[in-house]
Amino acid sequence: MNKHKFSVALMVVLLVSLLCMPQFAGAERKRVDSAKSKDIKKLVKAMGFLGTALRFARAHVDSRISALQKVHPDIPKTVLVSAKRELISFIQARIWASGGLEDELIPIYDKYLTHAEIGESIKFFESPAGKKWLSIAMPMMNDLMLAGNQWQQDIESEVKNKLKTHLKRQGYSLSKLE
Repeated sequence: MNKHKFSVALMVVLLVSLLCMPQFAGAERKRVDSAKSKDIKKLVKAMGFLGTALRFARAHVDSRISALQKVHPDIPKTVLVSAKRELISFIQARIWASGGLEDELIPIYDKYLTHAEIGESIKFFESPAGKKWLSIAMPMMNDLMLAGNQWQQDIESEVKNKLKTHLKRQGYSLSKLE
């Protein structure tokens, strides 16, 4: 593959990666008090949100580079590794740059939390209980979703039968309920 084709492919990967990053278009763009803004940044740090965003971005870049490698196996691995490193560096810089992801979060936190609530949240997430919560939140959420799905499947036939019975009492007969 010549350098021009590789440059085009790399630009496509970069643009697709940027387009897939979360956009916070719904956030109100009002000026946030500087003390509250500083505390929001402290809360975001305590929650590890930006680190998580960077891990997701890395996974996304890995996926895009792998896809590129499958489509263009002639691109040397060293070139893909350096492209990956450059993309991650770019994304990381953009997270913390002025107007970057960190700044995009401020009006969202401002919209939903008072300054006092932010302060209490910082205390919680910096506490041993808050740190524990953050360390288990994702696996726990996965387990809760699995349990909820299983429960739904377990009662699905009963729900259908109750609906059929109710409709029959109202004068409607459904032979098959999807």
